[in-house]
Amino acid sequence: MNKSEKNGLSEFNFSSHTLNYRVILPERINDRFFEIGKCFIPDLEESNNTKPIFTFIGSLGNPDFKLSKKTFQIISNGSLDNLCYETVKLISKKIEEDYANIGAISVHAAAVSNNGTGVLIMGPTHAGKSTLAMKSCLENNFSYISGDRVLLKDTTIVGGTKSDTLRYASFNRDLNLDFPIKIVDNLNLWSEQVVLDMSEYLKIESGQKNIEAIVFAQHHPSSSYFKELTDIAKKTIKLYDSLVFFLDTYPSLLYSAKTPLPPSKNDLLREQRFNLAEKLSSFPCYSLVGTFSYMSGQINSLLQGGSK
Repeated sequence: MNKSEKNGLSEFNFSSHTLNYRVILPERINDRFFEIGKCFIPDLEESNNTKPIFTFIGSLGNPDFKLSKKTFQIISNGSLDNLCYETVKLISKKIEEDYANIGAISVHAAAVSNNGTGVLIMGPTHAGKSTLAMKSCLENNFSYISGDRVLLKDTTIVGGTKSDTLRYASFNRDLNLDFPIKIVDNLNLWSEQVVLDMSEYLKIESGQKNIEAIVFAQHHPSSSYFKELTDIAKKTIKLYDSLVFFLDTYPSLLYSAKTPLPPSKNDLLREQRFNLAEKLSSFPCYSLVGTFSYMSGQINSLLQGGSK
Protein backbone atom coordinates (compact mmCIF):
# COMPACT_ATOMS: atom_id res chain seq x y z
CA MET A 1 0.00 0.00 0.00
CA ASN A 2 1.31 3.43 -0.93
CA LYS A 3 1.03 5.11 2.45
CA SER A 4 2.54 8.20 4.04
CA GLU A 5 2.10 9.76 7.48
CA LYS A 6 2.46 13.44 8.32
CA ASN A 7 1.13 15.65 11.12
CA GLY A 8 -0.92 12.83 12.61
CA LEU A 9 -2.59 12.00 9.28
CA SER A 10 -2.29 8.92 7.10
CA GLU A 11 -2.55 9.16 3.33
CA PHE A 12 -3.10 5.98 1.35
CA ASN A 13 -4.71 4.65 -1.80
CA PHE A 14 -7.49 2.13 -2.29
CA SER A 15 -9.45 0.69 -5.18
CA SER A 16 -13.00 -0.51 -5.77
CA HIS A 17 -13.63 -2.57 -8.89
CA THR A 18 -10.74 -1.06 -10.87
CA LEU A 19 -11.51 2.52 -9.73
CA ASN A 20 -8.69 4.12 -7.71
CA TYR A 21 -8.97 6.67 -4.91
CA ARG A 22 -6.91 8.32 -2.20
CA VAL A 23 -8.02 8.91 1.38
CA ILE A 24 -6.44 11.07 4.11
CA LEU A 25 -7.52 10.27 7.67
CA PRO A 26 -6.20 10.57 11.24
CA GLU A 27 -3.62 7.81 11.48
CA ARG A 28 -5.41 6.13 14.40
CA ILE A 29 -8.31 5.10 12.17
CA ASN A 30 -6.61 4.21 8.89
CA ASP A 31 -6.82 0.45 9.54
CA ARG A 32 -10.46 0.68 10.59
CA PHE A 33 -11.26 2.39 7.32
CA PHE A 34 -10.68 -0.91 5.55
CA GLU A 35 -12.45 -2.94 8.22
CA ILE A 36 -15.63 -0.87 8.09
CA GLY A 37 -15.30 0.03 4.41
CA LYS A 38 -15.60 -3.61 3.34
CA CYS A 39 -19.21 -3.50 4.61
CA PHE A 40 -20.22 -0.75 2.18
CA ILE A 41 -17.75 -0.61 -0.73
CA PRO A 42 -17.64 -3.57 -3.14
CA ASP A 43 -14.22 -5.06 -3.86
CA LEU A 44 -12.44 -2.65 -1.52
CA GLU A 45 -8.69 -3.28 -1.66
CA GLU A 46 -5.49 -1.52 -0.81
CA SER A 47 -3.83 -0.04 -3.88
CA ASN A 48 -0.47 1.29 -4.97
CA ASN A 49 -1.96 3.42 -7.71
CA THR A 50 -0.52 6.93 -7.60
CA LYS A 51 -3.13 8.64 -9.80
CA PRO A 52 -6.47 8.46 -7.98
CA ILE A 53 -9.58 9.84 -9.65
CA PHE A 54 -10.72 11.34 -6.34
CA THR A 55 -9.27 12.24 -2.92
CA PHE A 56 -11.26 12.02 0.34
CA ILE A 57 -10.14 13.93 3.43
CA GLY A 58 -11.69 13.19 6.83
CA SER A 59 -11.01 15.28 9.94
CA LEU A 60 -12.52 16.31 13.26
CA GLY A 61 -13.98 19.80 13.75
CA ASN A 62 -17.18 21.72 13.17
CA PRO A 63 -19.50 19.50 11.08
CA ASP A 64 -19.31 20.20 7.38
CA PHE A 65 -18.43 18.64 4.08
CA LYS A 66 -17.18 20.16 0.87
CA LEU A 67 -17.14 18.76 -2.64
CA SER A 68 -14.74 20.16 -5.21
CA LYS A 69 -13.79 18.79 -8.61
CA LYS A 70 -11.35 16.18 -7.33
CA THR A 71 -11.61 16.39 -3.54
CA PHE A 72 -14.31 15.50 -1.03
CA GLN A 73 -13.72 16.85 2.49
CA ILE A 74 -15.66 15.47 5.47
CA ILE A 75 -15.49 17.16 8.90
CA SER A 76 -17.21 15.57 11.91
CA ASN A 77 -17.52 16.76 15.51
CA GLY A 78 -18.06 13.23 16.79
CA SER A 79 -15.55 10.59 17.85
CA LEU A 80 -12.97 9.00 15.58
CA ASP A 81 -15.40 6.08 15.24
CA ASN A 82 -18.08 8.42 13.94
CA LEU A 83 -15.65 10.10 11.59
CA CYS A 84 -14.51 6.78 10.14
CA TYR A 85 -18.08 5.54 9.71
CA GLU A 86 -19.29 8.75 8.10
CA THR A 87 -16.28 8.95 5.79
CA VAL A 88 -16.87 5.38 4.60
CA LYS A 89 -20.58 6.00 3.98
CA LEU A 90 -20.01 9.19 2.03
CA ILE A 91 -17.23 7.58 -0.01
CA SER A 92 -19.58 4.74 -0.89
CA LYS A 93 -22.12 7.28 -2.17
CA LYS A 94 -19.53 8.97 -4.35
CA ILE A 95 -18.30 5.67 -5.73
CA GLU A 96 -21.87 4.82 -6.77
CA GLU A 97 -21.66 7.72 -9.20
CA ASP A 98 -18.28 6.59 -10.51
CA TYR A 99 -19.57 3.05 -11.08
CA ALA A 100 -22.15 4.51 -13.46
CA ASN A 101 -19.37 5.85 -15.64
CA ILE A 102 -18.00 2.33 -16.19
CA GLY A 103 -21.39 0.70 -16.64
CA ALA A 104 -21.63 -0.87 -13.17
CA ILE A 105 -24.44 -0.57 -10.62
CA SER A 106 -24.29 -1.33 -6.90
CA VAL A 107 -27.58 -2.78 -5.65
CA HIS A 108 -28.84 -3.36 -2.11
CA ALA A 109 -28.81 -7.16 -2.08
CA ALA A 110 -27.00 -10.24 -0.86
CA ALA A 111 -25.72 -12.96 -3.16
CA VAL A 112 -24.34 -16.50 -3.07
CA SER A 113 -23.08 -18.69 -5.90
CA ASN A 114 -22.43 -22.27 -6.91
CA ASN A 115 -20.31 -23.34 -9.89
CA GLY A 116 -20.33 -19.90 -11.48
CA THR A 117 -24.06 -19.26 -11.02
CA GLY A 118 -25.51 -16.86 -8.44
CA VAL A 119 -28.75 -16.04 -6.68
CA LEU A 120 -29.52 -12.44 -5.75
CA ILE A 121 -31.19 -12.15 -2.35
CA MET A 122 -33.13 -8.91 -2.10
CA GLY A 123 -35.29 -7.38 0.59
CA PRO A 124 -35.56 -4.40 2.93
CA THR A 125 -33.18 -3.65 5.77
CA HIS A 126 -33.53 -6.22 8.60
CA ALA A 127 -35.20 -8.78 6.29
CA GLY A 128 -32.34 -11.17 7.04
CA LYS A 129 -30.37 -10.99 3.78
CA SER A 130 -26.93 -11.18 5.41
CA THR A 131 -27.82 -14.02 7.76
CA LEU A 132 -29.51 -15.96 4.95
CA ALA A 133 -26.47 -15.59 2.69
CA MET A 134 -24.16 -16.84 5.43
CA LYS A 135 -26.57 -19.66 6.39
CA SER A 136 -26.81 -20.81 2.76
CA CYS A 137 -23.03 -20.92 2.41
CA LEU A 138 -22.50 -22.79 5.68
CA GLU A 139 -25.19 -25.40 5.00
CA ASN A 140 -24.72 -25.90 1.26
CA ASN A 141 -21.00 -25.10 0.75
CA PHE A 142 -21.89 -22.23 -1.57
CA SER A 143 -19.53 -19.36 -2.29
CA TYR A 144 -20.21 -16.06 -0.54
CA ILE A 145 -20.47 -12.98 -2.77
CA SER A 146 -22.01 -10.36 -0.48
CA GLY A 147 -24.43 -9.89 2.39
CA ASP A 148 -25.65 -6.39 1.61
CA ARG A 149 -24.32 -4.80 -1.59
CA VAL A 150 -23.74 -6.49 -4.94
CA LEU A 151 -22.03 -4.97 -7.96
CA LEU A 152 -23.64 -5.74 -11.33
CA LYS A 153 -22.53 -5.10 -14.90
CA ASP A 154 -25.49 -5.59 -17.17
CA THR A 155 -27.01 -8.71 -15.56
CA THR A 156 -23.73 -10.28 -14.42
CA ILE A 157 -22.51 -10.27 -10.82
CA VAL A 158 -18.98 -8.83 -10.81
CA GLY A 159 -18.36 -8.04 -7.13
CA GLY A 160 -19.69 -7.46 -3.66
CA THR A 161 -18.87 -6.38 -0.12
CA LYS A 162 -16.88 -9.02 1.75
CA SER A 163 -17.65 -7.86 5.31
CA ASP A 164 -21.02 -7.37 6.88
CA THR A 165 -22.86 -6.58 10.09
CA LEU A 166 -24.75 -9.25 11.99
CA ARG A 167 -26.68 -9.14 15.23
CA TYR A 168 -25.29 -11.06 18.17
CA ALA A 169 -28.49 -13.14 18.27
CA SER A 170 -27.81 -14.48 14.79
CA PHE A 171 -24.69 -16.32 15.90
CA ASN A 172 -26.35 -18.97 18.06
CA ARG A 173 -30.06 -18.72 17.29
CA ASP A 174 -29.95 -18.54 13.50
CA LEU A 175 -26.53 -19.78 12.41
CA ASN A 176 -25.64 -22.28 15.15
CA LEU A 177 -22.00 -21.38 14.74
CA ASP A 178 -19.65 -23.83 16.39
CA PHE A 179 -16.35 -22.13 15.56
CA PRO A 180 -14.66 -19.14 17.23
CA ILE A 181 -15.99 -15.82 16.00
CA LYS A 182 -13.34 -13.32 15.00
CA ILE A 183 -15.07 -9.98 15.40
CA VAL A 184 -13.54 -7.27 13.25
CA ASP A 185 -15.30 -4.44 14.99
CA ASN A 186 -18.06 -3.72 17.50
CA LEU A 187 -19.57 -0.35 16.72
CA ASN A 188 -21.83 1.50 19.11
CA LEU A 189 -23.40 2.97 15.98
CA TRP A 190 -25.00 -0.44 15.36
CA SER A 191 -26.74 -1.54 18.54
CA GLU A 192 -26.03 -5.18 19.33
CA GLN A 193 -24.29 -5.71 16.00
CA VAL A 194 -20.77 -6.64 15.04
CA VAL A 195 -18.77 -6.48 11.83
CA LEU A 196 -17.49 -9.78 10.43
CA ASP A 197 -15.01 -10.39 7.65
CA MET A 198 -16.76 -13.26 5.86
CA SER A 199 -13.58 -14.39 4.14
CA GLU A 200 -12.47 -15.72 7.54
CA TYR A 201 -15.17 -18.41 7.49
CA LEU A 202 -16.74 -18.84 4.06
CA LYS A 203 -15.62 -19.90 0.61
CA ILE A 204 -15.20 -16.84 -1.62
CA GLU A 205 -14.60 -17.20 -5.35
CA SER A 206 -13.51 -14.41 -7.66
CA GLY A 207 -14.77 -13.90 -11.18
CA GLN A 208 -18.09 -13.11 -12.80
CA LYS A 209 -21.27 -14.97 -11.87
CA ASN A 210 -24.34 -15.48 -14.01
CA ILE A 211 -27.68 -14.90 -12.27
CA GLU A 212 -29.86 -17.98 -11.90
CA ALA A 213 -32.72 -16.35 -10.01
CA ILE A 214 -33.72 -13.43 -7.80
CA VAL A 215 -35.21 -14.06 -4.37
CA PHE A 216 -37.09 -11.51 -2.27
CA ALA A 217 -36.55 -12.88 1.22
CA GLN A 218 -38.16 -12.12 4.57
CA HIS A 219 -37.29 -14.00 7.74
CA HIS A 220 -40.31 -15.27 9.67
CA PRO A 221 -40.12 -17.72 12.58
CA SER A 222 -43.53 -19.40 12.16
CA SER A 223 -44.80 -19.14 8.58
CA SER A 224 -43.22 -20.11 5.28
CA TYR A 225 -43.88 -20.01 1.57
CA PHE A 226 -41.93 -20.02 -1.66
CA LYS A 227 -43.56 -18.94 -4.91
CA GLU A 228 -42.56 -17.44 -8.22
CA LEU A 229 -43.67 -13.88 -8.87
CA THR A 230 -45.80 -12.99 -11.86
CA ASP A 231 -44.59 -10.38 -14.33
CA ILE A 232 -47.10 -7.89 -12.89
CA ALA A 233 -45.83 -8.43 -9.36
CA LYS A 234 -42.24 -7.96 -10.49
CA LYS A 235 -43.00 -4.56 -11.95
CA THR A 236 -45.49 -3.21 -9.43
CA ILE A 237 -44.22 -4.15 -5.99
CA LYS A 238 -40.88 -5.93 -5.95
CA LEU A 239 -38.17 -5.53 -8.53
CA TYR A 240 -38.82 -1.93 -9.51
CA ASP A 241 -39.12 -0.70 -5.93
CA SER A 242 -35.77 -2.34 -5.18
CA LEU A 243 -33.85 -1.12 -8.20
CA VAL A 244 -35.39 2.00 -9.69
CA PHE A 245 -33.85 4.49 -7.33
CA PHE A 246 -30.86 6.75 -7.75
CA LEU A 247 -28.52 8.83 -5.62
CA ASP A 248 -29.56 12.46 -5.92
CA THR A 249 -27.78 13.71 -2.78
CA TYR A 250 -24.81 13.04 -0.56
CA PRO A 251 -26.63 12.89 2.80
CA SER A 252 -24.57 13.34 5.94
CA LEU A 253 -25.29 11.00 8.80
CA LEU A 254 -24.52 13.56 11.48
CA TYR A 255 -25.85 16.84 10.09
CA SER A 256 -28.51 18.02 7.66
CA ALA A 257 -26.49 19.65 4.87
CA LYS A 258 -26.95 18.17 1.39
CA THR A 259 -25.13 18.68 -1.87
CA PRO A 260 -27.10 17.79 -5.05
CA LEU A 261 -25.53 15.79 -7.82
CA PRO A 262 -25.38 17.46 -11.23
CA PRO A 263 -28.56 16.77 -13.26
CA SER A 264 -26.59 14.79 -15.84
CA LYS A 265 -25.44 12.34 -13.15
CA ASN A 266 -29.00 12.01 -11.83
CA ASP A 267 -30.24 11.16 -15.30
CA LEU A 268 -27.49 8.61 -15.91
CA LEU A 269 -28.07 6.78 -12.62
CA ARG A 270 -31.85 6.82 -13.06
CA GLU A 271 -31.65 5.46 -16.59
CA GLN A 272 -29.16 2.75 -15.67
CA ARG A 273 -31.25 1.49 -12.76
CA PHE A 274 -34.45 1.52 -14.79
CA ASN A 275 -32.75 -0.43 -17.59
CA LEU A 276 -31.34 -2.91 -15.09
CA ALA A 277 -34.78 -3.50 -13.58
CA GLU A 278 -36.15 -4.16 -17.07
CA LYS A 279 -33.42 -6.72 -17.79
CA LEU A 280 -33.62 -8.46 -14.42
CA SER A 281 -37.39 -8.81 -14.71
CA SER A 282 -36.72 -11.50 -17.33
CA PHE A 283 -35.14 -13.74 -14.67
CA PRO A 284 -37.19 -16.03 -12.42
CA CYS A 285 -38.12 -14.03 -9.30
CA TYR A 286 -39.40 -15.64 -6.13
CA SER A 287 -40.99 -14.49 -2.91
CA LEU A 288 -39.45 -16.45 -0.04
CA VAL A 289 -40.61 -16.30 3.58
CA GLY A 290 -39.68 -18.54 6.49
CA THR A 291 -36.97 -19.54 8.91
CA PHE A 292 -33.39 -19.25 7.76
CA SER A 293 -33.11 -23.04 7.49
CA TYR A 294 -36.22 -23.21 5.32
CA MET A 295 -35.06 -20.36 3.08
CA SER A 296 -31.55 -21.83 2.81
CA GLY A 297 -33.08 -25.07 1.57
CA GLN A 298 -35.02 -23.26 -1.14
CA ILE A 299 -31.93 -21.42 -2.33
CA ASN A 300 -30.15 -24.76 -2.45
CA SER A 301 -32.89 -26.06 -4.74
CA LEU A 302 -32.36 -23.10 -7.07
CA LEU A 303 -28.58 -23.50 -7.25
CA GLN A 304 -28.31 -27.27 -7.07
CA GLY A 305 -26.34 -28.46 -10.06
CA GLY A 306 -24.91 -25.02 -10.82
CA SER A 307 -25.60 -23.13 -13.98
CA LYS A 308 -28.16 -24.33 -16.45
